[in-house]
Amino acid sequence: MFLRERFKKIMNFEKVDYIPLWDFGFLPETLESWYNEGLSRNVSFSKIFGTDKSFEDYIVPIKWDFVPQFEEINTGDTGISEVVFSSEKKIRRFREGIGFDSVQQFLEYPIKNKSDFSKIVKRLNPLSAERYPENWDNYKNSIKNRDYPLGIHCGGFFSWAEGLMGIENLSNALYNDKSLIMEMFDFRLDFTLKLIEKAVKELDIDFAVFFEDMAYSKGSLISPKLFKRFLSKRYRKISDFLHFHKIDLIFMDCDGNVDELVPLWLEAGINGIYPLEVQSGNNPRKFRNKYGKNILLMGGIDRNVLLKNKELIESEVNDKRDLISFGGYIPFLDYRVSPEVPLKKYLYYLELMKGACKVC
Repeated sequence: MFLRERFKKIMNFEKVDYIPLWDFGFLPETLESWYNEGLSRNVSFSKIFGTDKSFEDYIVPIKWDFVPQFEEINTGDTGISEVVFSSEKKIRRFREGIGFDSVQQFLEYPIKNKSDFSKIVKRLNPLSAERYPENWDNYKNSIKNRDYPLGIHCGGFFSWAEGLMGIENLSNALYNDKSLIMEMFDFRLDFTLKLIEKAVKELDIDFAVFFEDMAYSKGSLISPKLFKRFLSKRYRKISDFLHFHKIDLIFMDCDGNVDELVPLWLEAGINGIYPLEVQSGNNPRKFRNKYGKNILLMGGIDRNVLLKNKELIESEVNDKRDLISFGGYIPFLDYRVSPEVPLKKYLYYLELMKGACKVC
């Protein structure tokens, strides 16, 4: 059984020989630490660790960002860099430290009103030739007989707007500048449908992914009332388009506590969630018990357990065995592996996961 068939059967709650062994990625500092511990460089992680490539490696390569990109200006020793948006600036400051220890703080955002938004949309043409691979026909031919699942990214609304406005300005606008939000989200909907149309119609796609970091550790960053006003119908238009083209596995990538959001996503046609951050209160068992086979799950292995002893790691993995057997669930760590995790500890976790994922 190939990975593509296996993935689709799992998400249809059918029996398979084993569950794909995926990860959610590694921080650069983690890899550097592991290289110092003896990890081979310039060799694919799937070969080193005996894992499958992550499903995120199988997304159609489409450009969602500005075309052309805006210019970034380094201001020297001040710790501030500027990304120029027309006559506006998105300014970010970095705390002292590098990599994992760095925190970027945005001091200004490009969108404050409709006039600001009108200045950047010229670089958001969904039909720009640069958005698809130059060798598109070759790409299509290369995936015709693939043995892995192929996905399409469907962007998002809330996180996209947050990146342009900042969370405080966006939250304020949801109440006090509804016409701006409507204009931005209507534009984003049209942009998304036009951008993905070519791929959806020309390729045999297996799943779709939205990205919306619209929650924090205690709950949603948007109320159900505002979600229904601004997002529900727009998600539904995209999910209906996907369903029409027989793409029925539609996932939401969202960190934080998603309890309040899950029923809203389900109503909008989004039937899968990941990475299920455990420390934010997400437990795959809780969602399975509440929603049954109406929801598809990925992730849900507490990344913090890798900082603990082997007994607790084993307990965390064993806790997911019955969920794995039930179907509709692919377990992996709920975030990228941190630099504090020794390579030997991660390898121990992998061996446990290999055992748990053999369900035949």
